[in-house]
Amino acid sequence: MGAVQLFRYDINAPEKLRLNEAGTVSVIGYYADGTPEPTDSILCKADVAPAVNGVSISDKCAAIVTIVNDASNFAKSSAPVALTITVHARRRYAWFNSPVSVSKTISLLDEAQPEITAIDAPQDDSGVTVLIGGIAHFRVDFKAGKPPSDIRCQWYQDGSAANPFSPSEACNDVTFAAPKTAIRTTPSTVNIGVNVTDQYGHAIGSATATVNLHLPRANFTALVVDTSSRMQGRDFDAAASRINREISSLALDGGWLSLTSFGGETDPNVACSPAGVHQLYKLAPFSASEAEASAKNVTVGAGQWAPLKLAIEIAASQFAQPPLLDRANYPDNLFYFIVLTGGGDTCNRMPFRLVFQAMRAALPEGELRRVYFDSELLAAVIATALSPEQSAAIRQDPAYKEDNEAVLFAPRGPEELTQILDDLTILADLKQPRERRVRACKTLGTLVSKDDEHAVSVITRHCSVVAQR
Repeated sequence: MGAVQLFRYDINAPEKLRLNEAGTVSVIGYYADGTPEPTDSILCKADVAPAVNGVSISDKCAAIVTIVNDASNFAKSSAPVALTITVHARRRYAWFNSPVSVSKTISLLDEAQPEITAIDAPQDDSGVTVLIGGIAHFRVDFKAGKPPSDIRCQWYQDGSAANPFSPSEACNDVTFAAPKTAIRTTPSTVNIGVNVTDQYGHAIGSATATVNLHLPRANFTALVVDTSSRMQGRDFDAAASRINREISSLALDGGWLSLTSFGGETDPNVACSPAGVHQLYKLAPFSASEAEASAKNVTVGAGQWAPLKLAIEIAASQFAQPPLLDRANYPDNLFYFIVLTGGGDTCNRMPFRLVFQAMRAALPEGELRRVYFDSELLAAVIATALSPEQSAAIRQDPAYKEDNEAVLFAPRGPEELTQILDDLTILADLKQPRERRVRACKTLGTLVSKDDEHAVSVITRHCSVVAQR
């Protein structure tokens, strides 16, 4: 009979369990010769100490104890709980042997293994790829066990004074606003992280991830908008509404934006100085939320002073030090420099016909082409209150006639003004079908003066370029 006596048995159990992780304690018996004893021929009982939540005990040796590490076990303390499982086993033929008792300790931990998961951005071993100035959404997942309930997640970005996450304490879906700072050297990375606490305020885990900021399409849209008192009226209201909408549309495709307003201060000493020019969105990749917020600041002031020349110079100066551009993926791009004004420069009494001289000096074509590698430039001035004499003077000005990138628009009312802005936006938006962009370009040709042969020629040439990009 000794040959069939239960010689030994082993307890299989996890060494530790994190929050919401499940574990099973099982018993395997062996004969003296090492042969496994069938589990249905062994009787098992178990004791568990201390008493904790999430434990169930059966009489089945294959799963004598089942444990789910419940967060309520740490209501009073986050210290590990040493859970001792004592199993008493004997063969069913009790007259052959006495029960054998063996204990095993499992460490229950008030911790989890969170990890950061990108919801709508590419993610691999190198990190998460996000467009600079763009938006991405993240959530917290857990490597083992279902997510603990009633947790709080505190998100952050290393080295950032402002928190780019909203809401910053959510766990399932947070919005990350990538920095829009222009990259000057090489594509950069930022490190993000999340600290997770349980319902009792105990820190239960943390995770970090690398965000690889990639470059946007190298398309540029610069808007210089007159906000002096001469812009009051339906034309400006229509333009402001359209600028808000166009910026939202362009932001979806990426690219670069510069938004500058000028004029409106009542003190000429302020209005005619750099303080009278407002860089609402200094040259940077499109950040939809920030760009839209900046556009809402395009409002008409009470003062008549309008430093047009200075505004053009300040807006153009943002392009003097170009950011790093993605030449490999975007070799052919578009550059729109658009000035919306109600007239000439009231600070230095510059005749309106000289506005194109100012633009040409501020935006030297050869330099721009060298820096921005064959970006097709269109410099458009939209003048809302030109007299026929002023229009004729501009058409005869050599600075205008010799500038192969410059076009004058003199809209006749808000409907024509909004059509010009709409068509320029369609041109700048490369996610639009090429056919629609070519059609918009041709429509622009009908919105310049029929007597302006120069403008018709520039737009015709620009349309042929657009048709290839």
